[in-house]
Amino acid sequence: MLEDIKTFLWFITRPNLYPALIDLIIRKFFLSDEDTTQKKKLALDWCEEKAISHQNLYQELGIGQVNSFKNVIGENNYGLISEKIQESDADFGGPGDLDLLYNICREKNIVNAIETGVAYGWSSSAILYGISEGNGTLVSVDMPMPKQSDYHMIGVAVQDIHQDRWKLIRKPDKYGLLEAIKLTNGPIDLIHYDSDKSYYGRKWASPIIMKHLALKGYFISDDIEDNMFFKEFVEKNNLQYWVTKVDNKFIGIIQKL
Repeated sequence: MLEDIKTFLWFITRPNLYPALIDLIIRKFFLSDEDTTQKKKLALDWCEEKAISHQNLYQELGIGQVNSFKNVIGENNYGLISEKIQESDADFGGPGDLDLLYNICREKNIVNAIETGVAYGWSSSAILYGISEGNGTLVSVDMPMPKQSDYHMIGVAVQDIHQDRWKLIRKPDKYGLLEAIKLTNGPIDLIHYDSDKSYYGRKWASPIIMKHLALKGYFISDDIEDNMFFKEFVEKNNLQYWVTKVDNKFIGIIQKL
């Protein structure tokens, strides 16, 4: 209860985030809880059953040459950014599967990409490096995380050489995602979802993402073990999908056919 009060007070001082606060209130008091421990266990079991190795994933995706993102950005550069993050007061979570994002963008010639959830910008940087050889652009959406500080650290991993290819929208998904879609010039080849990973957050965003995703485009969703939504979504819509595991978390990949 105390944490709920702290979260409420955090939102109250930020009128531009009231839509996100209203969403939280509706989910807590008017909708069934789809993120229970029991349902997370079911989701985790399903992910464990469906997960394939990265080697098999790259093979099935048709990605031949696989490069490490850490080598691409440079060991020294990677270390300097990591050190800066460790010295900050913020805790925005881990980086995700950077190698997957980089290699799929590079090998599949991704031009237009969108991501939700930026944090330190590791995934943003991986995508930007992957699309940098062409005319690619990335539009990112990020809402400040409740009760966190050091918001100047958002996107800190994005390199200066990529700033002209990157646009950051600091809004909740329900406004930011739609704005990002409108800003994207041409078909959207890849969307990386790493923001509101609750059941109802995914339920709102996923149909919109699939609607605007280009044919043969990729929808990559992090932490799908958090609830049953990804499983239900791909099975209900008979979608082509893969599941893989990184750092004890699961990533779902959908290709629109």
